[in-house]
Amino acid sequence: MASPGAGACGAWSLSSSTAAAAAEEEEQRRRLKRRASNRESARRTRARKQQQVDDLEAEAAALRGGKAGLEHAVRAAARGRAAVEAENAALRGRARELAARLRSLAGLLRCMESSSSSSCTGGLQHTMPQQQPATIVAASQPDTMYCSYYY
Repeated sequence: MASPGAGACGAWSLSSSTAAAAAEEEEQRRRLKRRASNRESARRTRARKQQQVDDLEAEAAALRGGKAGLEHAVRAAARGRAAVEAENAALRGRARELAARLRSLAGLLRCMESSSSSSCTGGLQHTMPQQQPATIVAASQPDTMYCSYYY
């Protein structure tokens, strides 16, 4: 016959082994849940990192496009500047020509105003009869001035 203490001890060991198995099972369930949570967290982290890489690549492409546009604008501005400089050089040359012509015409005017003399100084040749009206034609070159009267 079994003693009452022996049966109680056996029941305790059965319930303690069941409790230990339940605790082991609970620990295993928590480990699996933690692993799943860690996998999900790692997946979200990888997705977030990939999104950051995609965003940075898109920004880099936009910046490259902006750079190309700016380079094009700089080249166009340089061409425009060269054209303006060429035009300015041509205008400066034309201004020098016109200034020389103006000086020549001023000398011609002085020559005509002093009609008392028969020849003008400064390379002008002046002949005009007093009896007929004349058409005056003046041709000017940088160093020489000619004054002729046609009847």
